[in-house]
Amino acid sequence: MEPSVSVTVDGRPDRPAVPAAPPRAGSALTALVRVASTYGLVVLLLALIAFFGLHPETSDTFLTAANWRTLIGSQAVLLVTALAFTLPLIAGEYDLSSGGVVVACGVLFAGLVSGYDAPIVGSVRLSPIVALLVTVGVGALIGLVNGVLVGLEVPSLIATLGTTIVLGGLTTWYTGGQTISTGLPRAVRDLGSATWFGVPMPAVLALVVALVVWYVLTHTPYGRRLHAIGSNAAAAQLVGIRVRRVVLASFVLGGGLAACAGCLLTARQGSGVPANGLSFVLPALAGTFLGATVIRPGQYNVIGTIVGLLFVAVSVNGLNLMGVDVWIQPVFNGLALIVAVLLSGVLHRRMAART
Repeated sequence: MEPSVSVTVDGRPDRPAVPAAPPRAGSALTALVRVASTYGLVVLLLALIAFFGLHPETSDTFLTAANWRTLIGSQAVLLVTALAFTLPLIAGEYDLSSGGVVVACGVLFAGLVSGYDAPIVGSVRLSPIVALLVTVGVGALIGLVNGVLVGLEVPSLIATLGTTIVLGGLTTWYTGGQTISTGLPRAVRDLGSATWFGVPMPAVLALVVALVVWYVLTHTPYGRRLHAIGSNAAAAQLVGIRVRRVVLASFVLGGGLAACAGCLLTARQGSGVPANGLSFVLPALAGTFLGATVIRPGQYNVIGTIVGLLFVAVSVNGLNLMGVDVWIQPVFNGLALIVAVLLSGVLHRRMAART
């Protein structure tokens, strides 16, 4: 006797349900590894906060509101600088000039709002808003020069490192090696020290900039093109993406962001200081590369960069409160950068292999 076969509505025989395959033994371990690689740095950051909060040598100071206001406020400039690094990095290029742009544009902003008697602009004094626009325009112009050099097939490391050295010399010439500390409007100095619901205003502004960059990278065609170029520039060219134009725009936007970081630096310090621009490069790069190991492993992303910067800042802050020697901070930053580059490289290759 033939077995009966049920018929579906469209007249085709209904196939018997196939029982679901039992889960493989390694599936749980694979999921655990995926979660650990995505949120491992977040868990480690929380563990560090708990450690320094409970450690006898740091418990009295570490979790105080004053310490956290200082810690978060000090990361505002680095966050915007790291975002300036992130845009070209997504496309596979390095912009080491961002640190130099931060210092040079910070000094320029201080000179423009204070009426500092300097070469080129003389004693011109502009309102803070106009000075901000001019300074951001100068930063974007520097980024344009970098982008053109890279488009002419000059390696980005060489081109932007050379730009940093040039900017250092021009900054010294502009200021005569002196700090611009007199004549800054009260509004600029107040901005650097003001708080909003207990959060330093520079940090609030930096988070606003981060939100804008996050939106551009994740919700606009430009962001998708930038990621496509970073994944495979040749394939992106074949599908019609104008690679050179998109990369050029990343340098221009990065230069503008670095100029914004310079303006924040001047507001926070209350002066324009002709410092060494490379001093901003190492911690910002460490945070950026650490960010590529979290949230979206193998990809540079804004949220990961924030977590990476906080991890470095909390570690250094806690160590300083423990009274470690001053040489610990640069050593820690250097080691964090090396480890972050190794991890992000491994994760990027693993992601590329899956695709």
